[in-house]
Amino acid sequence: FEPPTYWEEWRTGLCDCCEDPGSCLASCLLPCCVAGSVARMMDDNEVVECSNVCCGGCGIVCCVSSVLSLITLCMTANTLPVGGIGIFTNLGACYTCRLRARVRYKYNLRSRCDDCLTHYCCWICAIAQEYREVKRRI
Repeated sequence: FEPPTYWEEWRTGLCDCCEDPGSCLASCLLPCCVAGSVARMMDDNEVVECSNVCCGGCGIVCCVSSVLSLITLCMTANTLPVGGIGIFTNLGACYTCRLRARVRYKYNLRSRCDDCLTHYCCWICAIAQEYREVKRRI
């Protein structure tokens, strides 16, 4: 892999969830499905709505994982740095950070932070940002 000679900026910010409230809500409730949509959009080069990717088992596991992450965030927000996301409830970030790297390399996007760190600290916002970014570039 040869690095590009130039880097582009993201067209949407990490915390710009209000630009697309539907994908933001889907990222909060079913982040695995949104990540699947991003992967499919990158493969097929056409827009895929979040609701068209989820299957039954995936949805249940994803929903439980998201709820545990949100509960941990609420319980520890005042005691731990970086929002207090617990180490065992955000294991999905270990997988989805690779998707962020894939999006960045495809579009030569600048990274201000490590992909895994971004997903670990801001998992839901990162997935929503990737969805918006790929959707805009298709």
